[in-house]
Amino acid sequence: MMEFLMAVMGVTGACLTTFMYWLMAGDRIDSKSVRFFGLNALGAFMIMVSLVYHFDWGDLGGFVMEFSWLLVSLMGIYNALGNKRKAA
Repeated sequence: MMEFLMAVMGVTGACLTTFMYWLMAGDRIDSKSVRFFGLNALGAFMIMVSLVYHFDWGDLGGFVMEFSWLLVSLMGIYNALGNKRKAA
């Protein structure tokens, strides 16, 4: 059962991340918003959890990529929140 849940988590994370980029490409979400970066971070985190659960060394590249996306998203959240404070 846990195998199935981890697979669903990874697929859900991938769909979430892809959906955010689809919204951005269609100008339906602000690419500098906390929502955009937050949902991207959540998607990357979900994929990372799935990768760690099923880890083998062939997954290292995918893990590093998702970790990078998580860091970029967290930086985007930090910058977006900083810009909101400056505007207030």
